Amino acid sequence: MAAGSYNMEIEQGASYGVDFVYASSGNVPINLNAFSCARMQWNTDLNTTYLFTTNNANSGLYYFGFNPPQSGIISLKIPASITAGYNFTTANYDLEIESTGDFYAGGGPQVIRLLQGTVTILPEITRFTCAVS
Repeated sequence: MAAGSYNMEIEQGASYGVDFVYASSGNVPINLNAFSCARMQWNTDLNTTYLFTTNNANSGLYYFGFNPPQSGIISLKIPASITAGYNFTTANYDLEIESTGDFYAGGGPQVIRLLQGTVTILPEITRFTCAVS
């Protein structure tokens, strides 16, 4: 099966969240319990790389997880404090999942490329915080 295509637009300085749903051609969610991780890589127009994995130990940077696994949903959430620092314009990405077991005996884990596309950053204009009085 070929990877699907999805383009993301992220507003710089705003919280960002998106749910990707892995489903059959009949639109039935595919249970992700047989997969150990999901991973996504962005390669930006400034030659920087951003890595996202469901094995992330620092939730202050982002949340990327099976939400819940049986629903077929992979969620990505990035806080405003992180998107504020994005200084690139566009990036190419893909999203893959990796199985817990071998694809075949001795063949290593099965890797499925689910999505590919672009990430576009929409520049922030307002850059001050609300003061508490």
